[in-house]
Amino acid sequence: MISPTVSLVLDFLRVGSALLVVVYHLPNYGFAADFRGGNSFGHLMVVVFFVLSGYVVAAAEERERTRGAWAYAVARVSRIFSVLWPVLLVVGGIEWVLAHTAGSLRPEDFSRDGAGARYALTAVMANEVWWWSSAPLLMGPAWSLAYEVYYYALYGIACAPWRWRTKGALLGLGLLVIGPKACLLAPAWFLGVALYRWGDAVRPSVAGGWAGIGAGVGLGAWALASGWYFPGYPAEAPLYFSNSWVSDLVFAISPGLVIWGASGLVRTPGWLARIEGPIRGLAAVSFTLYLMHRPLLALVAHFSGHDR
Repeated sequence: MISPTVSLVLDFLRVGSALLVVVYHLPNYGFAADFRGGNSFGHLMVVVFFVLSGYVVAAAEERERTRGAWAYAVARVSRIFSVLWPVLLVVGGIEWVLAHTAGSLRPEDFSRDGAGARYALTAVMANEVWWWSSAPLLMGPAWSLAYEVYYYALYGIACAPWRWRTKGALLGLGLLVIGPKACLLAPAWFLGVALYRWGDAVRPSVAGGWAGIGAGVGLGAWALASGWYFPGYPAEAPLYFSNSWVSDLVFAISPGLVIWGASGLVRTPGWLARIEGPIRGLAAVSFTLYLMHRPLLALVAHFSGHDR
């Protein structure tokens, strides 16, 4: 069970990361001068999402374990697709409007060739298998959703009450289907799983918890300020959003330390408790904000005269 303090910290990280992703994309549509200077901090915030997702999914699997692997699969898949499909319809509509109206954006600002195939692949989360990275331009965040669906499937198979020979065969088949890109960032997601499943065994004292939080914040601040991406820059070929997988996995330790540290706190820090209401409210819409911010920014920019 996730403690109230850890739950609030998870939501705080979720909200902060989602807002930073939005801020990262503001210069793309002329809403701010380009202050990024090659620093892909928006990508690093998605790594935070992976760690949070692994933690929360491990807790959900524990709750649903008595109902079996099928209940787990239905719960995880329905969470993603119940939001994804309506969002794809809305984003497709926005792209059509942008393409058929006069405005400040050029077609290359909001669309890619083969748009129909891109929407179809994204609708079934096949947009990131193997060497593909084929989501519609306005649905850039779909890459991380595809990765998460792959991780859900692998974790569900690993937790299913089947013989290890069966699970091994299915895991091998799953890895063969999704290919190497998503596998490279899987340790970030499974770090979240490990923190939940084995956190009780290594729970820190209050002092150790604060030390863990401090270390996590320090590592995160260094990673964000340094602009270190290795072995390549995010979103570039050949691995696209896994291109900086080594530095991404190092950065994943940062939210991991914060979550681990929070598990040792006896009570929620006062400053965090005072803003619990806004955090919970924003966390409830953070997933939709993450998916919809780019098409909405593009729509406003197109008709308001902003340009890239």
